[in-house]
Amino acid sequence: MLAKDIDPSLVKAINKRIARTAAENTFKAVALEWHTKTSKTWAESTANNIKRYLEKDIFPWLGNRVIKDITAPDLLAVLRKIESRGAHEKAQRCREYAGRVCLDMP
Repeated sequence: MLAKDIDPSLVKAINKRIARTAAENTFKAVALEWHTKTSKTWAESTANNIKRYLEKDIFPWLGNRVIKDITAPDLLAVLRKIESRGAHEKAQRCREYAGRVCLDMP
């Protein structure tokens, strides 16, 4: 790198910042921020149910992915997994919650 006149410490700092930004913009991070912000207007049981849906049905598949990289087919695959258990209403609600998270993302 030095031979190409590139500062290795600067490259390391940039890569670290990129990794930190990606971690802050995962579906899980954005969804939890959305939940915290909007749950103040919900009944406690509603807030708990929504968080449980996110944690059990969406986060295992999409939680660690950068939110801007998630496509409609990615979400559809998750919803089909939920439907395959016979939980059609739950799949519909998960679609709704994922949509709200994406609409409210920064």
